[in-house]
Amino acid sequence: MLNGVVGAGRLRQNASVFSKPNLSSAPAAYGYNAGNGKTSFSTEEAGKYIVRNGYRHYDHNNSQKIELSFTIGTGFSAGQQARIRQALEAWQDVANITFKEHATGTDGSLKFNKDPSHNGGFGSVPNRYSRDMSIIVGTKYVGDSPGKGDYFTFTALHEIGHGLGLDHPGNYNSVVGGYEKNAHYAQDTRARSVMSYWQETNQPGHDFRWRYSPTPLLDDITAVQHLYGPNKSTRNTDTVYGFNSNTQRDNLSLTSSTEAPVFCVWDTGGIDTLDFSGFRQRQVINLNAESFSDVGGLKGNVSIAKGVVLENAIGGAGDDDLLGNEVGNRIKGGAGADKLKGAVGRMFLFTTTPLIQR
Repeated sequence: MLNGVVGAGRLRQNASVFSKPNLSSAPAAYGYNAGNGKTSFSTEEAGKYIVRNGYRHYDHNNSQKIELSFTIGTGFSAGQQARIRQALEAWQDVANITFKEHATGTDGSLKFNKDPSHNGGFGSVPNRYSRDMSIIVGTKYVGDSPGKGDYFTFTALHEIGHGLGLDHPGNYNSVVGGYEKNAHYAQDTRARSVMSYWQETNQPGHDFRWRYSPTPLLDDITAVQHLYGPNKSTRNTDTVYGFNSNTQRDNLSLTSSTEAPVFCVWDTGGIDTLDFSGFRQRQVINLNAESFSDVGGLKGNVSIAKGVVLENAIGGAGDDDLLGNEVGNRIKGGAGADKLKGAVGRMFLFTTTPLIQR
């Protein structure tokens, strides 16, 4: 939020069949009244609104790209520093920007310091004349080794968003009044933006059970790409997300059935797979861009960015619903009684024998 200071932001903590799809995996209609008095925004509309004030970094060194230096204060533990670097990497993966630690001659800088007295954060925002950003991340109640879905990691991601020029999705600077009073549009929740103050449960079909996203989400990706353009080289070969991941990104990888993932996929090419084979809960896996999947016992917790094409999906041991898209898909269920549906509308009952639908 702007918190009364121009250029600054602060974060505070606070087995259906396809004829009746789970709301989290059904594309939303836009421009209508969502039933709570708020207008529904598309991903494009929300992305533009998050950068409505025009804050951004500029190519001061005429390198034809945006390069930003960063420094992380020594007060952070090694584990906390690693999560901050992971958050920077997550933004760099989706936008045409480059972060360089302790670099000189760049277009701007981000300086991270800790605040042991709070668990929120603060981030200044850039413009043509102000390029050196201050990022404060609270460490109250934070252990030395925060998890990828912890509030500390989420706070770092949020404040870096401010440091890149992103605003909150609404004109609020406190949690007083909550979602009902402050959210400008229906999708201003943490289901779609890490810049939001409001829990994902304010949007039907979403429940992360107090987990937080370690990656920019649908509307954040669109917003930051409006400022700097997309990173077109990110994961442009055959990529697996979830179990058996080859992303080399902890925040897009799963190794245990006890993990509870929250992330949004940005991918630029290859034959790609969502692999949620390690879970036993009933899941809804949707391969369509701008859709949500119910994964690992959560609701609407995995999404696919606008314009992204993923080809394949692998379910788990529960009774899963798997929905394909318009490209050639390999859709494989697990041990449960699964339902598989391609873009042409065909539905399959699937039990234990692997099935491939092209």
